[in-house]
Amino acid sequence: MKCDRVSTLIISVLVFSLLFTVPTFAGGVAVRHMSAIGEMADGDQALAKAFTRYHPDIKVIVDPVPYFDLVEKARLDFLVKAGEYDTFQMSNSWLYDPAEEGHLVALDTVMDLNELGMDDYYSCMIEAATWRDHLYAIPHHGGTRILFCRKDLLEDPVNKAEFKLKYGYKLKAPETWQQLLDAAEFFNRPEENLYGVGYTGRRDQGLIFSLVEWMNSHNTPMLDENDVPQLDSPVVIEYIKYAQKLLQYAGPAGFTQYLDECTVGFLHGNYAFLIQFADVIPRIRDPEQCTLDPSQVSFALPPKGEGGTHAPIGAGLSLALNSYSKHKEEALQWIKFVATRNIEYFLWAAPARKSTCQHPRLQALYPGLEWFDKAFATAKVVPKVLSYGEFFDTVTLRIHQALTGELGIREATSKAQKEGYDILLESGQIKK
Repeated sequence: MKCDRVSTLIISVLVFSLLFTVPTFAGGVAVRHMSAIGEMADGDQALAKAFTRYHPDIKVIVDPVPYFDLVEKARLDFLVKAGEYDTFQMSNSWLYDPAEEGHLVALDTVMDLNELGMDDYYSCMIEAATWRDHLYAIPHHGGTRILFCRKDLLEDPVNKAEFKLKYGYKLKAPETWQQLLDAAEFFNRPEENLYGVGYTGRRDQGLIFSLVEWMNSHNTPMLDENDVPQLDSPVVIEYIKYAQKLLQYAGPAGFTQYLDECTVGFLHGNYAFLIQFADVIPRIRDPEQCTLDPSQVSFALPPKGEGGTHAPIGAGLSLALNSYSKHKEEALQWIKFVATRNIEYFLWAAPARKSTCQHPRLQALYPGLEWFDKAFATAKVVPKVLSYGEFFDTVTLRIHQALTGELGIREATSKAQKEGYDILLESGQIKK
């Protein structure tokens, strides 16, 4: 077995060397940047062209990579200390392991952050990019969620009258989880190919987002002040019971579809409500992606718990510097440039700065953008964990098993608590 592992490592290194040779740039330095394929890489490529106009001796080469391959490619670079990539577009959840292991440069030690207008970033984005009191990345792609609503359904007079008669209060954008459950039940009309809510019980990151938002909105963070999980708390048990009810109105694919599939369903008029990242807003105005008229969609904050608060997750992607980069100074110039061009970047992705969200021209161009700003005001960071992949895989497995009835609720939450605790203990994040 040991020989097999060594052989595999050697082959991986050789393949990496063959596939990821740094391109040359006659007369200057080439900085290589890894970015998520699609709108985000498109945005980075446009910024790279603009950057070279200001810095003709530096060329930024953007390498588009499937989102879920970003971390694996980065890990391979770290494994062999190749420095093939100078900068990474990296999910904040992925930052903490490489930061802990010394693979990323603490940016506050090598650059003057005051030049970047740090007060203009949302506080949760800065917190998400911080590990052990050092900033390891610059917020690049803002991530928080809002509630997308079918405005035309909410304002229909017949719907209003029937809803008030059935539930005893006025039909409106749901403010609480109970109101969302009521409205999802009311609009669940399979015969019309309309379902109450785009929601997923699949073992996927969408399940983590929903659980974290539920816990935070009920004033119970997933990790306590000592980073000990609270996965067997009464709040988690209530979440599972609630989600089992809500998933009845999420269509036949509720337990199997990804969050992105829920989004496509909403954009095609199949759901009355959707809790999703605000960067979906530009897609509503794209007739190739959305069959609804923009006037049919309205927005609100994700529901709050009874006696709790609105607490959407604060996530997103940030720009990090590889410790093994051979061109750190030039890479830092690229990072500074991107940090100051967030308004341009919004044309392809989601803003990370307040001034972008609050920009009158952009708000007029993308109605609903102001809700992104409102959501960030109360957003809370997705739990920062070492061994994040193993931790979240374990949590989603147990929650999914509880939702589907494969395990009893208390058995599933007990397993999630013990296994989650053991993972964080082994990683060194918590002490016994």
